[in-house]
Amino acid sequence: MFNTMGTGTKITVGFVSLIAIAMILGGLAINKMGQVEESSTQLAQDYVPEVQIANGIQRDALRAMFENRGYNYTEDEEFLNKGKAYLEEVKKGIEEAKELVKRSPHLVKLKAEIDEVEQSTLGYLSLLDKTALEVREIQGDRGELDTAAANYMKNCSEFLDGQNKAFETDLQERTEKIDTVVAINNLGNQARLMNFKGQAKQDPTYIQKAIEDLNGLTDLTSELRKVTHLEDDLARIDQTEGAAEQYKTAMEAFLGTFQYGDIGAGTYSVEEIRNQMDASAAIFAQNCQEFFTRQIAALKTDMNERHAKITIVNDIIDVGNDTRIKVWKAQAERDPEGIKEAQKNFDKMATLFADLRKITRLEKDIQRIDDTKTASENYALAMGAVLEQWGHLDELETERVAAANTVLDGANQTATAGITNTQNIANSAVEALSSASHAMIVGLIVALVIGIVLAFFITRSITIPLKGIFPSLKTFSAKELQETGQKLKDIVSGVTQGSDQVASASDQIACASQSIAEGATEQASSLQQISSSLEEMEAITQQ
Repeated sequence: MFNTMGTGTKITVGFVSLIAIAMILGGLAINKMGQVEESSTQLAQDYVPEVQIANGIQRDALRAMFENRGYNYTEDEEFLNKGKAYLEEVKKGIEEAKELVKRSPHLVKLKAEIDEVEQSTLGYLSLLDKTALEVREIQGDRGELDTAAANYMKNCSEFLDGQNKAFETDLQERTEKIDTVVAINNLGNQARLMNFKGQAKQDPTYIQKAIEDLNGLTDLTSELRKVTHLEDDLARIDQTEGAAEQYKTAMEAFLGTFQYGDIGAGTYSVEEIRNQMDASAAIFAQNCQEFFTRQIAALKTDMNERHAKITIVNDIIDVGNDTRIKVWKAQAERDPEGIKEAQKNFDKMATLFADLRKITRLEKDIQRIDDTKTASENYALAMGAVLEQWGHLDELETERVAAANTVLDGANQTATAGITNTQNIANSAVEALSSASHAMIVGLIVALVIGIVLAFFITRSITIPLKGIFPSLKTFSAKELQETGQKLKDIVSGVTQGSDQVASASDQIACASQSIAEGATEQASSLQQISSSLEEMEAITQQ
């Protein structure tokens, strides 16, 4: 069939064959490039934005957790505000993700995760608001703790100051009583001494001096009455004054006997007068001694009681301070067991309040005890509230962490899925371009072989007939030969030009194929770099 074709037809077949090969190679390249373009578009518009949004959500969620944890530890509103600001960024990222899902039906993982991430974010915000409310309540309870502690210490301090002042006052008052009683007793003894001395020397001036000394007794008893409050002690003062008056009367009677010059010549007998003086002196001395003994005993009792009060109040203060230290230490170390340990001190306080009340008599001191006890009860209530709200905060923190982890896991899974899809697309593009490059090379080789074969057979089909023409040329005239030579020359020239064109077309096809192959190789290299970058991004995301 090829042998029966004309020269022009053969040349046309050669051109058409080479053009067909070029079109096949070009179509293959266009097809592969179209696949890569489609994948790259999907990569740029779907999966890369998916990874960016997911990583943004994850980053902002981690920042929000950091700020909110700072708020949980410091209760500083600045941390809370920053945490909420980052959560707003998370919400913006969620909205962007929802818009991306609407545009990109390929993002199956993002569509599956974004609703749960949104619900967890809203739940986290709700828990954060509850946390802020609990923190404010704890701060209010701390104010109650401070107020109750201040009242507790104020009443203890006032009670202690009162006891110290009372100690000084009682000691001074009791000392004055004892000193006055000693002075009264000394006055009585001095009067008796002067009386007996006057009798022994028969000198009435001594007795007169004793009477004058006893007249000064009322000054001492008046001073003693000012610092004496018990009825028994006031009665003893009266009895002492009465005994002194009787003793003075007896001395005056005894002094009257000197008027007759003979002791015993008066109205009363000396024996009666002396008996009266002894009886009055005994009453006087007895009352002084009893008053003195009572004051010493009262001084001892008062001082011991006062010491006991001061000791108990100091114990109450110590227990209160220990309670406050444990409460604040527990909050500083974030250990609720410290507050539970401090609660045991209130049983000790109750015992101390009861013991102190037993030896307290003044209404104002009893009121201070009651006020201190009330303050301790208020402190206990505030402690219980702090402990309860602390438990709520721990529960909220656990729930917040769970919600935040859900957000982080969803974002991480979405980012991982996006990176995986991106990696798959990049790998597919690399494979497509690599296969296109190989096909171009094979096609180029095939085109060269076919071109050479066609050129050989077309040239051969022309030269063989020409060789058969030359033997018959001898029968032609010169003019016919000249015309025939010119025609052959034109034919050969046409064949030559056709061969050149075939060769030129072959070269152009080869160059185009080579360029396409090089471009495919470069794109494959670029996609390999993208693949490496995505692997690094995936590693960072997983970290």
